[in-house]
This record gives sequence, C-alpha cells and structure tokens, in this order.
Amino acid sequence: MVRWCNVGARNAGVAMSENDRRLFIGNNYGTAGEEIAFLSTRNFNEANIIFLTYPSAAAEFYKSGQAVTWLTFSRLTARLAELSDWISRGHTLVVFGAFSVPFTHVNKQNNLATNTRLEDISPFDQVSFVAASGSRVEYCGPVAAQEVFGDVVECLRYENLLDSKSIVPLLRVAAASSAASLQVVGAYRKIGLGLVVYLPSPSGSADQTKAYFDQLALLPKLLRAPPAQLPDWVNLYQSKLEVTSAEKIATLEKDVAELKSRIDAERDVMETHKALKALLAGTGAAFANAVAGALRELGLVVVDGPHPRADLLSAYRNRFIAVEAKGIDGAVRETQFRQTERWVAEVNSAIGLSAEEVKVDPDLSRYASELARLHLPFNELSDDCKGLLIVGTFRSTPLAERNLPDFPEPVTRLLNRSKVCGLTGAQLYSLVMEIRDNPSVKSDIVDEIMNTCGVLNRGQDWSKYLALSGSTG
Repeated sequence: MVRWCNVGARNAGVAMSENDRRLFIGNNYGTAGEEIAFLSTRNFNEANIIFLTYPSAAAEFYKSGQAVTWLTFSRLTARLAELSDWISRGHTLVVFGAFSVPFTHVNKQNNLATNTRLEDISPFDQVSFVAASGSRVEYCGPVAAQEVFGDVVECLRYENLLDSKSIVPLLRVAAASSAASLQVVGAYRKIGLGLVVYLPSPSGSADQTKAYFDQLALLPKLLRAPPAQLPDWVNLYQSKLEVTSAEKIATLEKDVAELKSRIDAERDVMETHKALKALLAGTGAAFANAVAGALRELGLVVVDGPHPRADLLSAYRNRFIAVEAKGIDGAVRETQFRQTERWVAEVNSAIGLSAEEVKVDPDLSRYASELARLHLPFNELSDDCKGLLIVGTFRSTPLAERNLPDFPEPVTRLLNRSKVCGLTGAQLYSLVMEIRDNPSVKSDIVDEIMNTCGVLNRGQDWSKYLALSGSTG
C-alpha cells in the first residue's frame, strides 16, 4: 500500500462544490461521495467525476479460472458503453490501480468461449500494462496540474507501468539515470470531450485521502486549460534566453538524429545476427535459407536444389555437394540420412549419365540445370558427390536443455559407413562464429567437412559463442 505524506493540512481549504459531484466505483476511501457497484443501475450522468478502483470493478465479473456468462458479459459491455458515452460528453473518469484483466466469456450464438481483455474494451482500450512495482515516483505532466500531486508523488507505490501512444504522462518512475527510458505509472487520455486518468491506488488516513481527492477533483479543469492565445507577431520577438534555448534545442535535435542513425545501424547489425539463429530453432524454408547463408559464409557456392529433391546443392573445388537441411523437434532420424544418400545418388546420375539419358528423366534434368549454375565442369570432377546432412535438432528446446544425443547410435553407424558428413544447425552456427572470430580457419573448416564421413567433431560447443541474456560469463 501507499505511504502517505502529510498533504492534509496543505489542501484542507479545498472543498467539494456543487459542481463537483462524485461517484466512487468499488471504494470511496472514506471521502465524500457515493460508493456504487459498477454493474449496478446507478446513473453515471449524476456525477461530473467518477473514481473507479480497477481491482474492485474487475472482481464484479471476473473470477480466476471461470468463464464469464453471456448475461454478465452483456451487462458488462452495456455499462462500459454507458461509461464511454458519459466520458465523451465532457466528464472525467479517474482509474486507480489498473492492470491487465484477460478473461473468457461465453458466446450467446454458439455457447463457445471467447478470450478477451478488459483493456481491449472502451473506455479502457488503447492502454496496456506491464507488471512492475516500486515506490520511486516523480511528476512529469503539464505544469498546470503539478500542484495537484505535490509531495504525494514521494509516497506513491505503483504496481504496473502504462504503455500507450495515446496517453499524456503525469507520473513516471524516478530513474537513477537520465538516459533511462520513460516508464509511465500515471497518465491521462482524451475520449471525446472528456478524460480518463490512470493513477496508482491511494491509501492513507481519512484526512489525507480527503485532501488528495479534493485536489484530484481539480484535474479536469487544469488538464483542459487552453494555452494563452497570443497573436502570431509575438513569435517574431525573442529574449536572449529564448534564443539560447532555441540554439540548445537545435544542437540536441542534431545529436538525437545522429544517435538515432547509430541506433538504427546497430539494430540492423542485430537483425543480421538474429537471422543466423534460424540454425538453432528454424524449420522449413527458414532453416534451409539459414543453412545456405552459413555455407556461403564458409566460402561455398550454394544454389537451391530441384524441388522436391535435394534441399541445396553446392560445390567445393572439383566436387559437388548435395545437402539435406531440416529443422526438427528431436534427434536426427535414419530417414534423413537415407534422403541424403538418395540426393547424392541422383547428383551422381545427373553428371554420370549421357545427356540423352538425363534429358528424358525430369528429376535428373532439373538436377543438371541447377548443377550448371555452380559452374563446375562435369568432365573435371575429381570425386563423386559429397553428402551433407545438416539437421536443426530439438528446435523447440532451449540449447541448455538439449540433453539427448543429436545423432543416435544407429544413425551414427550409418554415417560412419557412408560418404556423408552430419552436423547440427547449432554446430553450423558455431562454425560461422568461429570464422568471424578468425577468418583464416575458413578453408580448414571446409576441408574438415569434406573429409568427414560421419558426425563432424568441430563446432560441438555452442557455449563459446552464445550466452543467456544478462549473463556475465
């Protein structure tokens, strides 16, 4: 709860006038004004300002683990519509302790359950919440309303941050660094002619709370106060202080533009790094594209295979490479090894048979077309096609939790008796990171891949290049 400062004496002179008619939904905190239930039939139009305690209002219809009945949901949406209309006609709703309220309601037409959130429905829409708690709060809103909060901000405790493009901040977290991002805990937004104000929940003695609510009742007038209307010629004259401020603003805006450009450049670099992470958790075309990009970074020429045959085709020196690239949940399976051997055999047929024999076979003809893009003369081949089996194993499991072998013993035996090299997507990621650290090892890595018949030993330790976010190791 909130630790309250001594605001009672300072604000004691503020009294509730005839034009300050209040309703309290959920809790009146011991102050003047009528307390009502949100789902009651009470007429909102009898008040100029409504103070709504969000947890109490939500508790009227929301029970954890239970779907809201269609009758209750209909009543809820009707009352929300009434409240939105009341606000839009120039009234003010002050909301205390707002937070995300996801719930399920029953659909009248087919009796099916539908998921929604209270913050998706007007007048609570356009504002989302991030759970975060603390007690260091400072005022950051319009100068005209600063006096309303006075020393109270030093005593407030928030439970959620507000996130929205449509709000005007009033209270923010008092950050230790001026460079920290703005974290809003109190704000307001306009709906029609009226306002919705979000604030942390109040607490304190009766006198302190009464004084605070008397001050809050002034918010509508203060927040709607129009700026002074001056003729345009006034802007043609500036004091020395205004000129100095204008120059500082220009310099700061230039600095901001330069910093934004540098930030955008770093974001581009991060996105490039993230794209390679498809080797760790991707599947389908995303995984195959990441494999192709990694092999190119290793210095290989890579083209797409003839769908639906080999995923990728490559070449190194005087040898073709047929690549099977799959991102899967689980370990490497024998079927993936068999597919790799099949692609190898088909490539060998495409380069070993006569042109007439290849032409009459649609699959081999497509192979020949793709292999020609690698610009390796068929008559200069030094060996048969190399098989490369690259599998993104256990793609849905975090790296540190992958405790089972990527290549089970039966698959390993098959690889050892073949001319196929097997490696995981995480291994290929590590190999790329290794050459980025030391480009001189590129040819050694490719030679090791080409000479391996079985599971590749290199690149097994991904932890050399990846750490959990925030880790200092």
